[in-house]
Amino acid sequence: MTRILLTHDNSDYRHALLDLLRAQDYDVIEAADGATALTMARTGGIDAIICDIDLPDMDGFAVLAAVRGDTPIAATPVLLVVDQADAAALRRGDELGVSGYLLKPMNPGVLLHTINQFIRRG
Repeated sequence: MTRILLTHDNSDYRHALLDLLRAQDYDVIEAADGATALTMARTGGIDAIICDIDLPDMDGFAVLAAVRGDTPIAATPVLLVVDQADAAALRRGDELGVSGYLLKPMNPGVLLHTINQFIRRG
């Protein structure tokens, strides 16, 4: 089963995404902040990371940079959750090696399609 690490500080938003992904038979674990997400990613067994850029401790860009700099997990697909109108965020994510973007506001069908583009189903 494909395991996704979902990182978002808004618990309502995070739980809505958890429900959507679990309904598609993904094994989803969650983190409310970047430091926790990075620790969880480093434990292994994560097939993809979905990370909001606006986190309270270390933002999604810092998480992405840390993943890309950590050889055992560097190839893990990282999808950043960003506002559609934030061109600077899109450029910065590209510079850091993002795999793809989930644009807010999210359409559930587009969300699932984007995730499936970057994750091989187990």
